[in-house]
Amino acid sequence: MTRFSSISQFFDSLGSRSVRWSFSVALLVCSFVLSVQVEAGSRRSLSYQFPMDRLESFSFALDSFVETRLVRKPADASRYDLAPVEERLLDVRTRSRGRMDRSLARVFRDSSLGLIARVVDLEGTVQRGSEGSLESLELSGLEGKSVALRLHASGELLDSHGWSHVGGAQRPGSVLGDLFLQSMLRLPPHPPKPNRPLGVTFRTRVPVDASLQRARTWTLTYSRSEPPRDCGKGCIAMDYVGEVLERSIDTHPARPMDLRGKAAVSGTIVLTGKRGRLVSHTWTSEWRNTIQSKSAEGVVRSEVLQELREVGSIRRLAASDNGPQAGDAP
Repeated sequence: MTRFSSISQFFDSLGSRSVRWSFSVALLVCSFVLSVQVEAGSRRSLSYQFPMDRLESFSFALDSFVETRLVRKPADASRYDLAPVEERLLDVRTRSRGRMDRSLARVFRDSSLGLIARVVDLEGTVQRGSEGSLESLELSGLEGKSVALRLHASGELLDSHGWSHVGGAQRPGSVLGDLFLQSMLRLPPHPPKPNRPLGVTFRTRVPVDASLQRARTWTLTYSRSEPPRDCGKGCIAMDYVGEVLERSIDTHPARPMDLRGKAAVSGTIVLTGKRGRLVSHTWTSEWRNTIQSKSAEGVVRSEVLQELREVGSIRRLAASDNGPQAGDAP
């Protein structure tokens, strides 16, 4: 047993022991925190793979059905005959087909990726009104248009540019829906285990122009499903269902508008592996949007209720069709 010649020596020894004990505890806590951080960082095992300096090509198909109703008309609407306009808006069906090419243009210092995606070989049809004839949909204004996206390999969207080139006069970009974003939909951190669904919540912001940024909140539940037989060994397939909320405001003085939307979404994503390339993505979305047009003072001038149903698909093309094989190794 240790002997102390004075009370002060006893307290000095006690203090040094306390310091050593506190230091040991601090080291233990730091070690625990670091191990948790490493573990948390390693939890993400599922991500997209984008080949460097190589063009990927996908065929796409989009079918949409839109109904638009004028809930509140502008005060001066009585001066015009709106019946023909309303008839054309009540029932609009579009079908568009084409190819989407994308390439990895840059890898940033934070490991985020810069991708360029463009659409080519477009064709489509449109039917306006319940008894309207099927007409060719003019899509030449969209031919070759591209969007630049910066994202993480998980599909987390960080920034994007070029949306004004897709929309605008003579460029009916709305018929493409969410094609660019759906080709890289946010993935869960790891593949869900059988009978154990995995929930994911995230936000996307699309800067259409300087006055309009469309913001959406996604709440999805992923579950494991069976991949197609022709996908190859190691493919992963995941079904998802969920809800999307949109809150967007257009502050342009010539078109001040407020959009509130809600959608039920579902789909299936197939990848070549945990760190693999996209094989296919099929989805269905059913939107109910309320759009209000406002005066410069913020007073509601008119209100439109829009119901939109979209069915879309993206499929990676074979090498002979300007794309890699669906069963290529990751």
